[in-house]
Amino acid sequence: MSTCIYVMPDFDRHYFRMGGKDVLDFYNPNSVFSKVIIVSLSDRNCVRHIGGLKVIDIDSTDYNPFKCFLSKKILLDSVNFNFILESISSDSPVLIFQRFGGPVYHGLIATYLSEHFNCKLIVSIQSLYSKVRHGSYLKYRLKRNLEALIENYVYKKASRILLVSNYIKSEVKCKKLLAKSVVIPNKINDKLVNSNSEIVPYFIDKSNFYLSIGRLIPQKNYNRMIKAFAKYVNDGGIGEYHIIGSGVLKDDLECLIDDLGMSKRIFIYTDYLNFNQLKFIVNKSKALLFCSQLEGQGRVVYESLLLGCPVITSLDSPMEEMISDKVNGVIVNHKSVNAICDGIKFISENHLPKNVCIASGAKYLMTNVNEIEDKFLSSVIKKNSFNCK
Repeated sequence: MSTCIYVMPDFDRHYFRMGGKDVLDFYNPNSVFSKVIIVSLSDRNCVRHIGGLKVIDIDSTDYNPFKCFLSKKILLDSVNFNFILESISSDSPVLIFQRFGGPVYHGLIATYLSEHFNCKLIVSIQSLYSKVRHGSYLKYRLKRNLEALIENYVYKKASRILLVSNYIKSEVKCKKLLAKSVVIPNKINDKLVNSNSEIVPYFIDKSNFYLSIGRLIPQKNYNRMIKAFAKYVNDGGIGEYHIIGSGVLKDDLECLIDDLGMSKRIFIYTDYLNFNQLKFIVNKSKALLFCSQLEGQGRVVYESLLLGCPVITSLDSPMEEMISDKVNGVIVNHKSVNAICDGIKFISENHLPKNVCIASGAKYLMTNVNEIEDKFLSSVIKKNSFNCK
């Protein structure tokens, strides 16, 4: 028996994003494991069986990784570690895999599980967390130093480290970390992209609009994108700009929209979409506006491409691995309002073929990524080396 345990953020959120089906092949590429168990950090303690997976929900409301790092007893109490062990029961794993989430919050629990079961550990780096500033500079330095301690501990314990883009790889400076790293992108289920699969109507039932999807947080650069669209409108541009997401900047961004006199052209919806809803609005949008200041990969970029939607995105970012300038989107200086505005104008004046967008997103289909992931996971289990470019 080769059992793999994934440690990840709230499983239900990901399951909803996947359309509520077809998850086994996603977590068990080419059936490399005989059994897959999900440890999901959520707000309750329970065990469920979903789509061939055993899902162990853990109430992580009181989970503080900094305190847990200093004392395993605190970890046992705050996330009910014994409940995880009891729920895993006799399914002794060969691998613990933190495929989603971050090394600090999810990787630490994965590390403690791998130590308990004396099995191999893979952790993933989804974003450049060290570049995100938290509040004041002094508080940022303190928190960052604590995060670095946990990250280094997790990376040291890991058998292999999965990086989701070559951009992240280029930012990793530690040679020891790079030596056991592999680049494998995140992926999307082919069945969701298939043109015959379900499309769920969403209340944005218009055409000729620009779209952004993502959390309303500083690194997503909404402030500049809103200003750029306002400039586009003031220069005579037509259409609307719809932003879908929630986060700490919601009130500030709504005030900015009002101050710019754009309340009838720019709209914010605090929803979380599954892929079938995404299909509905992406098919109607002119382009995805995704000019983040910091990303590890940018999942919604390849999702949009696979639906035939061009993307306006950031220079010097992992999105450049997906976007070819003026072929399937536009690459702009994301620090310049004028440059983002010029990108919107280019899309409004030029037609970028849907089939080109779809073809460029194909390498992120589960069918293709699973081939790479299967070989990688098999090599880890069998102690073989594996080189993925």
